[in-house]
Amino acid sequence: ASAGRAPCGTCPKMKDVARAVSAFTLDQILKLESGESVEAAGESLSLSEVEIRRTARTQSDAFLTHQLLSIELDPSVTEEQILEGLSREVIRRIQVARKNAALNLDDRIEIEVHCEGDLKRALEKHQNDIQTETLGVSLKWSSNPQGAFVESSDVDGDAVTVGIAVREKGKT
Repeated sequence: ASAGRAPCGTCPKMKDVARAVSAFTLDQILKLESGESVEAAGESLSLSEVEIRRTARTQSDAFLTHQLLSIELDPSVTEEQILEGLSREVIRRIQVARKNAALNLDDRIEIEVHCEGDLKRALEKHQNDIQTETLGVSLKWSSNPQGAFVESSDVDGDAVTVGIAVREKGKT
């Protein structure tokens, strides 16, 4: 916050008031914003006499400031979030395979997958979610996935091969 009164040579307290305003607490700023007066260096000030500007204390790409709002984002990603993201990408790949195989929306499928490393860990951890989202009745690991439709692709630099076969035809 900074003092907004017009400077004058007859106001020897101006620097003291400005210093006091710049040291306002959050409570004092909120009082001003709600229409109350606040004392600074013995002077009673209202919002019309003070200009409030919000700025970041330190510059950061993760911190955004606007006059009425400040937001700080934590751009770090946990191992759990990485694995969940990888599993969601495989779900998307299975859904694309379903579409490419011209399956009905409610066909139940068997899924065979080949992948390694973090991708395999992600699928093992989120196997139930994958089956639920793709209408998979089973999800099996295979070095050479089979099915009516087999597709290989790349997920974050790791190869994945998915084979799908209709187990139960849907009603549509």
